[in-house]
Amino acid sequence: MADTGRPTPRGGGPGSRYAFLRKAKPEQPQYMRRISIGGVAVIGLATVVMFALRAADRSRGPSPPTPVSQERVADATERLAALADERRPTLPTLFEGSLVDAKNGDDFRETFGMRHLLFQMEKMSPEDVSKKTEMFDDYAGAIAQPDAFRGRWFRVQGLVGQLTAERLDSVFWGETDVYRGFLGQTDGSDGVVFDMLTPPPQFDLMRDVVEVDGLFYRTVRYETGSGHLVEIPYFLVKSLRVMHDADAPSPSQPTGKDAWILGVAFLVGAGWVVYQRFKIKQRPKKGGWKAPRPLPGPAASSPGPTPSVPAGTDTSTRIDFSSSSLAAGAAE
Repeated sequence: MADTGRPTPRGGGPGSRYAFLRKAKPEQPQYMRRISIGGVAVIGLATVVMFALRAADRSRGPSPPTPVSQERVADATERLAALADERRPTLPTLFEGSLVDAKNGDDFRETFGMRHLLFQMEKMSPEDVSKKTEMFDDYAGAIAQPDAFRGRWFRVQGLVGQLTAERLDSVFWGETDVYRGFLGQTDGSDGVVFDMLTPPPQFDLMRDVVEVDGLFYRTVRYETGSGHLVEIPYFLVKSLRVMHDADAPSPSQPTGKDAWILGVAFLVGAGWVVYQRFKIKQRPKKGGWKAPRPLPGPAASSPGPTPSVPAGTDTSTRIDFSSSSLAAGAAE
């Protein structure tokens, strides 16, 4: 083999007897790395958007409760008309007349009767109030005939959508604020509002099911942050408890808006996976044998210049390296 002056690569070429020792490295699936990065990005973006929309909803205040159907209101009006007519004359005699300085449908306002009711409730223990309560299960009746419910003790269960501290006009019973909460069901129905003097325990809004015991004060009409004018039952509450037992209603599930966000994120992620797989399959494969790179080391020396031959020298003389010639030389 003629010496070309180039280093011979290890392993040889395709025809070398060492070629079988050389194994081609499998091509790394580049789409897997892209799919991982894209999936993390899509999930992260969907999570940020979901929490941003929830924060925006909370900043706008509680959503307006689902209105009661006219059929239910008409039925409750007729059903409770006699009870409302019976209780209406007795309202001025309840709680030393604390119910007469506010009427159904008024906006939020602090009255002497309201402060007196809160004062009377502060002298009562939660156990005493709990013994007087009955389950509040006639929401349509409370909207249609609120006088049939005023001055009665009820227990209400649901999810609190908003809880704020409202400043009182003056210090009352050592307190400067009342805690106002908006409570309803998971689907936004049967919304009520309550005020309480005692700071409530820690719980997660729209996650933990709570139970309040209090007095049906009246109905209140107010304008929501979205511009809706609503009228809902208004309670003065003595105690609030977070329900942890197995019989408690299930906490709120992801809303329809959350489901849309997760669905769009899933479709985008699936489309990304299909696109990357199709892109990899369409990429042309590189064929042919490719010699490996030489190992790092000292550079091979290039052949020197051809020596000059003096004129008149017989260049036909050749040195005989045959076996007979070498044997004769050894004998001499």
